[in-house]
Amino acid sequence: MLAHQQTRTSATERAYLRRAADLLGHVAAAAGIAQPGLVTAQDVATWLQTGSTGWTAATFRQYRNALAFHFSGQSAEAERLIRATRHAASGCVKPKQGRTSSRKRKYIPQAHVTKLLKALRTNGRWSELAADVFEATLATGLRPVEWNSATIEGSVLIVRNAKATNGRGTGLERRLTLDPSQVDMVGRVLTKLRALPADTPWQVNIRVAFYEVRKSIWERIPYALYTARHQFSANAKARCTRREVADLMGHKVVDTAAKHYGKRRSAWKTPPPAVALGKPARQKPSSFRTEIPVQRTLMGHKAPT
Repeated sequence: MLAHQQTRTSATERAYLRRAADLLGHVAAAAGIAQPGLVTAQDVATWLQTGSTGWTAATFRQYRNALAFHFSGQSAEAERLIRATRHAASGCVKPKQGRTSSRKRKYIPQAHVTKLLKALRTNGRWSELAADVFEATLATGLRPVEWNSATIEGSVLIVRNAKATNGRGTGLERRLTLDPSQVDMVGRVLTKLRALPADTPWQVNIRVAFYEVRKSIWERIPYALYTARHQFSANAKARCTRREVADLMGHKVVDTAAKHYGKRRSAWKTPPPAVALGKPARQKPSSFRTEIPVQRTLMGHKAPT
């Protein structure tokens, strides 16, 4: 069945249920139904098909997934009705430009990295941590949330894939073998994060600090913390196969990085100071624990083996 074939975290399931409860109220209002509890799968299917023309495809998928989870297990007919709305995504509107991720810059010149890091490191505690995370992400390509559970053993960075559910990732984790020059840089980030109280909203704090410093330098250039992951992708594309880039970034689907991340034309000609980017070792897509050497060059020279 639709929902039972998928794997989700408990947090995702709770989020689906909360969203579904809210959406059922909208369905009831649109259909003139007295109570959300009286809404049927057919009512939901009609609402999804009608409303899709005013939503982006991403919004449609979120609504549909939440409602599908709500109706999962109730009856085969209910699941069939929700599943049949999948084609309605083709009628969705395109995202508006200038908002959220569509506005974030997907590359950053080396000169701007140097200027940005210098400014961040002279602007307070959270700005300094933002600089450390940004610089380490340029070298490793981690998602911001992946720093929470990352660990380091010798020169190997062990990363728990943030998107490993529903078959989206290459496995539960990926391993990045760091150049000796990077071990201290990455270790510094992990040490600072481990020293924070468990409930510290560090991602929010460094995002705000990063934004304020970036805006003080470039009012109209929308660099974000995630720009570092995009630049990592661009640099990797200049040296690696599409499969290798996907493995480095924790993607199961090769086209994800190819279509949605930094482009090869934005790759740096030489790595920046204290950052070395490189070619991953060949690994089977199904392998969860194969080490992936991150480094190929250091300061324009071949890294020692």
